[in-house]
Amino acid sequence: MSPFEKIKHLSLKLRNLSSDEAFFRIKAKGIDLHDHYLVASGRTLLTEGRFLQYLSRSLDDEKGDVKDALLRRKRQQNSPKFFIVEKDRDEMRNFIAENFPAWMENTLRSADKLCAGDFHLLGIQSKYGRPIPWHDDPETGKTWPKVPYYEIPIFDGAEKYGDVKYVWELNRHQFLADLGKAYWLTGDERYAAHCLELMDEWIQDNPYLMGVNWASALEVAVRALSWLWAYSFCLHSKAMDPSRHFNILRALYQHGHFLERHLSFYFSPYNHLIGEAAALYSIGVFFPEYQCSARWKEKGWAILHDTVDQQFYTDGGTVEQAASYHYFTLGFYLYAILLKKTNGERVSERVWRRIEKAFEYAMYMTLPDGSTPMLGDNDDAQAYILSEIKAWDFRHFLSLGAALYGRPDFKRQSTTYSESAFWFLGLEGWEAYKQIAADLPERTSVAMPSSGYYVMRTGWENQSHYLCFDCGPLADGVFHDEVVSAAHGHADALSLIVAAYGEPLLIDPGFYTYNGDLAWHRYFRETAAHNTVVVDNQAQAEYRGRLKWSHAPDSKLQHWVSSEQFDYVEGVHNGYDRLPEKVVHQRQVVFLKPNYWIIRDELTGDGTHQADRYFHLAPSEIVCDKNRLSVKTVSDRRGNILIQSVGTHEDTLEIIEKGEEADCGWVTPAYGKKNRAPVLRYRMQGALPLTSHTLLVPFEKNAPTISVEDLAITSHHESGRSNAFIVSVGKRRDLIFFSSTEKKTLFNKDWECDAHVLWAALDGNDGVTSFSMIGGSFLNIKGKAYIQMDKKIEEVSFRFQSGLPVFDLSELLEVMSVYKNAKIVLKAKGRMREGE
Repeated sequence: MSPFEKIKHLSLKLRNLSSDEAFFRIKAKGIDLHDHYLVASGRTLLTEGRFLQYLSRSLDDEKGDVKDALLRRKRQQNSPKFFIVEKDRDEMRNFIAENFPAWMENTLRSADKLCAGDFHLLGIQSKYGRPIPWHDDPETGKTWPKVPYYEIPIFDGAEKYGDVKYVWELNRHQFLADLGKAYWLTGDERYAAHCLELMDEWIQDNPYLMGVNWASALEVAVRALSWLWAYSFCLHSKAMDPSRHFNILRALYQHGHFLERHLSFYFSPYNHLIGEAAALYSIGVFFPEYQCSARWKEKGWAILHDTVDQQFYTDGGTVEQAASYHYFTLGFYLYAILLKKTNGERVSERVWRRIEKAFEYAMYMTLPDGSTPMLGDNDDAQAYILSEIKAWDFRHFLSLGAALYGRPDFKRQSTTYSESAFWFLGLEGWEAYKQIAADLPERTSVAMPSSGYYVMRTGWENQSHYLCFDCGPLADGVFHDEVVSAAHGHADALSLIVAAYGEPLLIDPGFYTYNGDLAWHRYFRETAAHNTVVVDNQAQAEYRGRLKWSHAPDSKLQHWVSSEQFDYVEGVHNGYDRLPEKVVHQRQVVFLKPNYWIIRDELTGDGTHQADRYFHLAPSEIVCDKNRLSVKTVSDRRGNILIQSVGTHEDTLEIIEKGEEADCGWVTPAYGKKNRAPVLRYRMQGALPLTSHTLLVPFEKNAPTISVEDLAITSHHESGRSNAFIVSVGKRRDLIFFSSTEKKTLFNKDWECDAHVLWAALDGNDGVTSFSMIGGSFLNIKGKAYIQMDKKIEEVSFRFQSGLPVFDLSELLEVMSVYKNAKIVLKAKGRMREGE
């Protein structure tokens, strides 16, 4: 960025700065200056005498050594409580041995590796001696400087030291829970001693305010939450002597003090702020020894309560539009909510219901194989780690949600009770979970309009078909003009993800790294890395640096219809308004259950343009027929897919794979990891409007016989604005019609309608057995009125029920039809009710 651009960017930011934010940022600078004074004057050292001044005055009544008193009090403390209680230890240990012995085996295996110095963090296997080099990047081996936190170049230090995420992952200390659990479940003092020695070493090597591990309030928060588990597991160990206990209390006090002064209200008011608030609240609850505990508790919970609607949309989705951060934020909320409930305190209905919706969103987004689509940024972050977790499988949240809310659908989709739910909820949680009768979710296909995701399903079985359509914002808080803002969302408007027979087939390739190679960082965030349309090699939003966007697209839903036979979604975005000649992208997706999807992409606007449709396949072998513009996967797994461009002879097809650059066919399943995967690119060039159609046909071992007949449009409309096809997949024959005009259209020789979209199922003689019409008022075939109404309506469908003709209408109207005495049914809010 040039100096002129920097000045312009600053002026734009200042123009959009509220008085509250300006005050906050001035105050934050003041805190940095104060911390600079503390460091320069050597006053960061919290001596035993000074720390005693910050403890509760109730300790004045204790006789003898205050350190002994602190430890004795904590071991005898009945209230407030943490999630595990010493008196329940034998019962919980026996329960695990009898019901979930694998939990014990996994814990001991992990704990033994840690005792041997074997760490596995962000996919990197590291062997550490003692003491552990807490400031070393495990990937590069380089050491981050031990200077005051405000001098650490966390955003610019990658070239010199490495990606800061790697050193931070080590210092989150989430592995300590395995050592603590191993001690708690076995009584083997070796595990507790090792856990507490690591904490000792960290405290010694990371003085307050010094080094990379104090450079982010979120990192301080995650480490504090990890320490609460480790501390509670090891509290009654012989290795927890009064002096060590005192040092841990002092270090946790410093964590809380830092958090209170560095809350990310405007720097990152989403997962960062929530993690910090959850940690501040939890420290405040569990350590009444501190004089400031009540204030920390109140302040932390106030943030969690007051901002819950700013974290999750009304449909439960994260406002950050990044799947892993949905669970990161949800995990922080659960930690605080459950600690509150453990101590007999009420959680407000506002928070309680919004968190239930967050569970519900998670359930509806989950793919048939149990994984979650890799949407948006990701750094494999977890608010807590209390069990082995398979990457991108977050169903352990649903078992906790089932026990909390008594939801039969959460229980069914969780598949089993999770270890993390057990540690949070104990034996009571297990009993609650066990009593729930598992049942299917209420809906299969579902619209989540506030987050902007529309999911089409054939069912809830492992082999079901699934499509997720993205018609939501890039992220909350981004600007649609030239003002630059940071966000975890990607430029992926109108993209889609497909699974069939339980297998992910068309995927979001994920996210690579925050601070690594810029080309790889950028590629996975821009539009070409998603299953949508790229115009003139431009992304839908303007990339302005790591995490930064301007000119974010505005996506809008046009239609959503769902029925047993037919799902339809349509959206539009204006991300290409910033081009010299503006372009609007509209995408329509028709799902003819369970056989196939057909996608229509239309670009309107001015001028001549290049349009590229990208399809990112899961890692697989493929067979390509460039003459037919088709590609199919060849796999021994249950599911495969055939992708074919239809009705557009101007398309060219390119297979992108096996190159070394970021845009040469890669998927990144975890932070900093990449695997090869083929990418399809269909390219068209010409004057607008440009229209293309793509057929997606799932199959198991052998692809079905497919034929597509492009039907003539005989009305004198603008070229390319209406299209009709007869699609044959196996024994199934369907007529599909799209129109971007408001006029009646003649097609297939003797069909006529004024619909926006029409689907009709045909029998062997091309007779109509059922149909659905979007945005139309009539359909005539061979001069006969199959349906005629006084006005266009959102949806009308026709079917036979027990041999009798039935019309399902989105609003009640008088219907004329060749089907005499047809039954008229009003379809409303996903349910049917008969009209009068």
